[in-house]
Amino acid sequence: MSKSFKLKNNNYLDSSSIVDGHDSLKSVLSNLRGSVNSDADADNFVNTGIYYLTRGATNTPSNLTWCYLLVLRAKSHNDMVQIAIQIGGNYLYYRTRNGQTWSVWKKIQATAI
Repeated sequence: MSKSFKLKNNNYLDSSSIVDGHDSLKSVLSNLRGSVNSDADADNFVNTGIYYLTRGATNTPSNLTWCYLLVLRAKSHNDMVQIAIQIGGNYLYYRTRNGQTWSVWKKIQATAI
């Protein structure tokens, strides 16, 4: 059964147009962009998708060689986040872009729970 949700602008959104977690993941994975040459610049990855960066890519977190780069771009097209996932490592790195300026990379260490 479909359910409607009232939005701020007094329009209604039908629940049949909302995707579930499976469809969301399927959408993200359909944006997998493939492998990137070693001379790639992470600053230039501004389209939503998942990229595979190899050794030698620039503007990546320090000492990071092989990684997946997840890019999530906001509707404004100038604001985004990049998340670097180290292959075989215990760290995630992320940074944001506001307008045309990238923040520094920040590291998150994985711990057992």
